[in-house]
Amino acid sequence: MSVVDKNVIDFGHEDDDKVTICISDHIPWNSEILQAHLEVLQDKVNTYLDYIESGQIYDDFGGNGKIANIKVIFCHAPSDEAVYYIEKIQEAVVESNISFEWIYRPE
Repeated sequence: MSVVDKNVIDFGHEDDDKVTICISDHIPWNSEILQAHLEVLQDKVNTYLDYIESGQIYDDFGGNGKIANIKVIFCHAPSDEAVYYIEKIQEAVVESNISFEWIYRPE
């Protein structure tokens, strides 16, 4: 499962204060495919937002009433331009009262 599997929740878990669903992003940040990569990521985030807003996240992972969190794990370091757009996605998600975080964790 990965960012390209739009309709699949990659994995998730319940913590003390939140329920986190994760996106595994293995696509390199090549400038030639930057726009396509961002579109794939945005589509996956939108799927996750729908999943959270439907309440299905709590049925699947528990934690009803806890903060919903989307976490993106990048296998390749995002470029400065990519970070700019990732932060825009983050701002939009947070406006929906959903937590959003991302990390770079090399393979």
